[in-house]
Amino acid sequence: MNAMNTLKTGILIAGLVVAGNTASAQRWHRHFHRHRPVATVVVRPSVAVRVVNRFTQSERLAMAIAYLKANPQLTAKEYAQMTYLSKAAAEAELNAFAADKSNPIIALQDGRKTVYVLKSR
Repeated sequence: MNAMNTLKTGILIAGLVVAGNTASAQRWHRHFHRHRPVATVVVRPSVAVRVVNRFTQSERLAMAIAYLKANPQLTAKEYAQMTYLSKAAAEAELNAFAADKSNPIIALQDGRKTVYVLKSR
């Protein structure tokens, strides 16, 4: 029994010594960094570029109709490349053209993608 108590006491003392050294190291570390000045660097772009669309909506509609007269179908990706719009904006605009009954463009589902064609007369 006496040997077991001595072993437990030794392990307890070793644990306290290790924990005490770690705690004092943490306190020193926090104290050391407390008085250092902190510099914040903010990086901003030197030139701001604003892209203005080159065509009006009516011009883009005329481009889509002219394209569809020469080709069987139009995709949003092709329209985006023609008009310098993003793919999402091109798709939204083509959907708006197709929703307007006065325009000769209609939307058809071709598998997972939407293609736009001219109305058949």
